[in-house]
Amino acid sequence: MKNVVLKTCLTTLVLSMSGLAAANIEVDVPPSAKNFYTDHSAIAGAALSVAAGSCIEKDVAAQAAVTIGANATANNLYAGAAVTVGADSDVKDIYAGAAAGVAANATAFNIFAGAAVTLGAPSDAYDIEAGAAITLGAGSTAYDVHAGAATTGATKRTYNAADEEIGGNVDSIGVIDNIGTMAPFLMQVALDAITTAQDDLFDVKTSDTDTDPTNANKYVLGTYMGSATETTTLAGGVYEASALNMPADATIIFTGPAVINLSDALTLGANTTINDNGYSVIWNVGGALNLGAGTQFAGTAFVNGSVSGATSDVQAGGHLYAQGAVAIGSVGTDCPPK
Repeated sequence: MKNVVLKTCLTTLVLSMSGLAAANIEVDVPPSAKNFYTDHSAIAGAALSVAAGSCIEKDVAAQAAVTIGANATANNLYAGAAVTVGADSDVKDIYAGAAAGVAANATAFNIFAGAAVTLGAPSDAYDIEAGAAITLGAGSTAYDVHAGAATTGATKRTYNAADEEIGGNVDSIGVIDNIGTMAPFLMQVALDAITTAQDDLFDVKTSDTDTDPTNANKYVLGTYMGSATETTTLAGGVYEASALNMPADATIIFTGPAVINLSDALTLGANTTINDNGYSVIWNVGGALNLGAGTQFAGTAFVNGSVSGATSDVQAGGHLYAQGAVAIGSVGTDCPPK
């Protein structure tokens, strides 16, 4: 009898420390949240900033300005306001509702801007169309250049080992052929879609609902989860909580697909690690998402607020969709080497 009691106590202790839910439960993700803007690493309803030295695997879009730090790599950038690309960074197409600036030794593909465009000395772009002046720093190169005002600086592009030159068109005050295409991303449509996805996710029934008040429902989380000394394991299913906080150095591992519905903020302490094990994990956050320094986040986050995590990273396959501003390090791990 003593052995049975001891075994039962030990089992309870292990479950308590690990936070292990019962068996994996199938998760029925609403259509509005499935395959949601999968070609975008991040969408922000305000400004979006990417830390220096970071890698953004897919496109980003912001209602306000987009800022890419120095020595970073990113795909296409859409901004309702200005776009700034730091020194030694590589990006693809830039769509800016206001000015666009590319710092020294940085490269971009095509640039479409509602105001002035500036290339640092030296930096490179392909076609540039600007609603105002274009300034090309010493040693910079471009191909077709169309400006709404004066164009100054380098005006042609070279390629291949023989430095063979391609003749480009330079219009000091030219016809802006493609300026109407500078907004290929429908920002308000995306923000409305985030709202719809969040509402639908909140309507999904929490797994293992238990109406008996004497029984603890393991899919209803408390205010705090995780430990700096013990790994917390979550099985697949639909979880719920109000605000959720994780301490510094915590590790959370998922063993199945999951949805975590939070009516308030999600806060991760410094150096916290989320491991989704390749499963689909959706964080539906009713407030802000706060990522502590050095946090390794995983999963797709729908956020009815801002995302703060300039020194944190989102693992491969992750996405951030926020109604507010987004500040982040890398999103994804498959960027090409510089």
